[in-house]
Formats: sequence, C-alpha cells, structure tokens
Amino acid sequence: MNIDQIFDKARTNHDARKFGDAIKLYQMVLMKKPKDLDANYLLGTVYAETGKFDQAERYLLKAEKIMPDSPYIKVNLGNVYKEKGDFESAVICFLNAMQLEQNLPEAHQNFAIVTGMMVEKSEKAAVACLEYALVCIQDGRRDDARTILIAGNTLDPANVHIRYLLAILEGREPDKELQDEFDRLETD
Repeated sequence: MNIDQIFDKARTNHDARKFGDAIKLYQMVLMKKPKDLDANYLLGTVYAETGKFDQAERYLLKAEKIMPDSPYIKVNLGNVYKEKGDFESAVICFLNAMQLEQNLPEAHQNFAIVTGMMVEKSEKAAVACLEYALVCIQDGRRDDARTILIAGNTLDPANVHIRYLLAILEGREPDKELQDEFDRLETD
C-alpha cells in the first residue's frame, strides 16, 4: 500500500470511529511524512476524540507549526486546552481563531464557554481580549469589540485599558478615577 492509500484507510477508519486502527495508520503516514499537515491534524483530532489530550496537543501543535494561519487548528487546540483545564491557553487559541476568521461559530461559542468557566482571573487572557477588541474596532466591528471587552473585564477587572475602552464603546464618559488611571498609564 502506498502512503496515499494508507492515509485514505486511516480516514475511513477515523470516520467509522475505529480510532485504534486510525491512530496506527496516521502514525504510519507520519513515519514516512512527518510534516504531513492532514495526518498531524487528524491524529491530534483522534487523540482528542478519545480523551488523550496530551497526545492531541502534541500533534495539533505540529499541525499549527505547519499551517499557523488555520483557525480550525486553533479551535481544536483550544478545545484540547479547555479539556486539560488550561483555560487561559484555550481563550488565547479561540481569540486567535476569531482573528483569522471572524465568523467562525465554534471559536465564538467556545470562547464564551471557556471565559464563563474561568474561576481565576487571567491578566494574559484579558490582554489577548484587549488586543483582539482593538482589531475589531479597526475593522468597524464595535459590537464584537464590546462583547470581547466585557469578557476581558471579567478576566481582569483591574485592567484600566479594558475598562476605559469599554466605557467609550458603551457611550459612557469614564469617571474621574478611571480617567486619571488611564492618563497615568498613557504618560508612563
């Protein structure tokens, strides 16, 4: 059997939910073609579907290196991080996916789910929200920016830039304390 036939058989087994066989066949493909995008991506997907999240992460990260502009890889990687309890990394993956393809429902839905699951605050995830909100504003998508900033504010309620920009987008005048904090940051 040539490599294409092995890959096709892996896909058939994957679709038939014969995950053990699919894993073996995808691994055979990767032994001959270690940088094969589809085999890395689909092997990562099979591992995710079978609850083997460390292995899923490994292969999805390989796929991401091969094709860094794929929002679908980022969504699947975000789902793996969500399942592993690494909500901060999941949020960042979903935001990156939305930045690549703004109308990707899976990214938006999973972003909302994960931000709702986050018990601990995350400055890093909040900053990622702020960065994406600024992209949305530049694209004229003020409602999207506002939604993202609201999530960012829940992740880090102390973030002055998020609070300030949210007030502006909501048509509110920032109160004196917020304005003073913002001015101090801008002059530093």
